[in-house]
This record gives sequence, C-alpha cells and structure tokens, in this order.
Amino acid sequence: MRRGLLITAGWVTAVATATVLGFTAVSSLGDEFPGRPLSRQEVEDRLAQTTAQATAQPSSSPSSSSAASPTASPAASSARRHFTGSGGSLWATCRNGLASVEGITPKTGFRLDESQRGPARTAWVKFKQDGGGHGRGQEFVVSVTCDGTTATVTETKDD
Repeated sequence: MRRGLLITAGWVTAVATATVLGFTAVSSLGDEFPGRPLSRQEVEDRLAQTTAQATAQPSSSPSSSSAASPTASPAASSARRHFTGSGGSLWATCRNGLASVEGITPKTGFRLDESQRGPARTAWVKFKQDGGGHGRGQEFVVSVTCDGTTATVTETKDD
C-alpha cells in the first residue's frame, strides 16, 4: 500500500513539474509568437531568418529528361528565393555567382534522395517518391543556377 502511494506521488510530482516547465517555456517566448496565425509572407520571412547555411559540397550535374517549371514565391528577394516543385520545396540563394540550396522540405510521399547543395555553379536536389513496394516512384531533380544575384530554378522528371 505504501509503495503504491509513493509511486502515485512520484507521478503526480513529475506531471506537475512538467506542466510548470511547459508553461514557463511558452511564456518566456514573449512576443515571438503573436497569438494569431501567421501569413504566408510572415512564415517565409521567419524561415528565411532561421534557415542554416548549407554545407559546401562539390558540384555535379544530375541526369534528367523532361523539364517542368516550379513555382517561385513572388515576394522573395532576388538573393534568396523560395521554390515549390512537384517533389518538394526549397530555398535557393546566390552569393558571389554561386548557387546554394537550403531549407529543403519534401512533399508528403516524397523524400530527399540525393543532393549537391553547393555553393557551386549548379546546386541540385533529387526528390524521390516513396514507391510503396508497387514499382518505382517518380523522381524530380531541382537544379539551381545563378544569373548574378538571381536564382534560377529548373525542375526535371528523372527517368
């Protein structure tokens, strides 16, 4: 009986401590979260501020076949742009004429298969669709090149 009370008291203490720590952590964020949903632009701005720099890797070009055009965020700056394609989205940057890929997010059902994130003349990532055991899933290669400070993205379906 006494052992049961000690176990119960321990659990109650642990839950109370976790609750207090959780409330303290959230309240310490202060004005970081405005208490309302963020607009798409606010989300993109915050992602741009917190995305880490990509690790330098050597450049190489992936094989590709049919070309497609991903969607670019219209409010993005010329030095850093957000792109959404068939397999996922990413942030592309141009610095000193070299392209880098950062902040890669595969769409649901896709995964990052390979990448050369730059900085390089051409940086690229390959999104591969999870096949689910029923054959080979689709693969999309997203390449980033720079024209001065402007990132140009092309997406190709890899066969």
